[in-house]
Amino acid sequence: MRFSTCVLSYSLLTAAWGIALPEALKRDVSLTVHTDNETAQISVPTTSTVVTPNAVNGPAIGNGADVAGAVADIVDKVVNLIQKLVDNDIKRRQTFTQNVVARARQETGLNVIMSNVGYTFDGTVVSRTSTKYKAKVGSDVSFDVITFESGTFDLKGDGGFQNWAFIVSTTCQADAKAKHIRCP
Repeated sequence: MRFSTCVLSYSLLTAAWGIALPEALKRDVSLTVHTDNETAQISVPTTSTVVTPNAVNGPAIGNGADVAGAVADIVDKVVNLIQKLVDNDIKRRQTFTQNVVARARQETGLNVIMSNVGYTFDGTVVSRTSTKYKAKVGSDVSFDVITFESGTFDLKGDGGFQNWAFIVSTTCQADAKAKHIRCP
């Protein structure tokens, strides 16, 4: 009750005496945008006072151009944040494939290929298992992990460590650019 009385009194004083509102009521609005593991602080400038004492139709909140500019700034910062998350997620996925293949090779001593895209394999499979990369952005990614002694592997999709990785013996012929591996 006291708060509303104070606000009413201040409003009446400003209206009656034409006193301008203090500059402190002009402030930037600070917004925090969240995602799973990062945040971004976005400051939206306010170009007009929050309340105008001589307004006939209520408080002024800026014109349409101010609002459009603020929204464009927010959208730009959110897009940049999402792009950063995607880029970081790709790096983590690349590390994931490299670590899984290295660990499988270390534990089995066999040839190891890991892929999340289409492929053909003709040979003797010792083990074919499936694992998932838990993505920070988008859906989880499933990978096949093949351990084998001999065989021919052809990748049918996009390359890069985010999609496949391999460690094979020196007796194998690996043409990574052609996405073809042959182990006698």
